[in-house]
Order: sequence, then structure tokens, then C-alpha cells
Amino acid sequence: MTYTLYRVDDPTGDPLNGVAIGDFASFEAALDARDDDTARLFATTGPGLVLTAHHQIVGPGTLGDATAHPMTTSLPRSTEPAGAEVADARRWLRQIHGTG
Repeated sequence: MTYTLYRVDDPTGDPLNGVAIGDFASFEAALDARDDDTARLFATTGPGLVLTAHHQIVGPGTLGDATAHPMTTSLPRSTEPAGAEVADARRWLRQIHGTG
């Protein structure tokens, strides 16, 4: 089974209009890649702003082999240096789905 991760403008839109991040052997691996992509985007978010990132993982699910699994992540940046906040955000994302 393959899961493809997309970064999209609209979490319910057509993922083919988004950016393909990669193909993964498991849903959990695709989630980890989503965490990493979100952390990269968060690193470029200016102090005091909020990042809202939309992704879809397309793969096996209740609607067949091409089920869309949409997700949205919002992370507020403080005025602290980005490095520590990005590491904390990645760690938190991993913890909420149990792979970190």
C-alpha cells in the first residue's frame, strides 16, 4: 500500500492541484513527513504570525485505495527565536499521533 502526501491550499480540494511531497509505505510515515513539512513551513513563519498548513494523505481507507485524508495544522509563532519553537512544534506534532 502506498500513501501520497500533498500540501494543498484547501484541505478538501483536489490534491492534484497541490504539491506532492512524496510516497510512503505507511500512513504513519506519511504523517511524519507531514510533521516535517509543517515544521519547515513554520520555520519561515514570521514572529507573531500564525501558520495554517493544509495537507492531504491519499491512500487506502474507507473509500478505497485513493481515500483522501485531509488535515489542517495551525501553529502560532511567538517572538522567540524560531529554532526552539520549530523543534517544539515538530515534537508536539509527533506526540499527537504517537510516533514521537
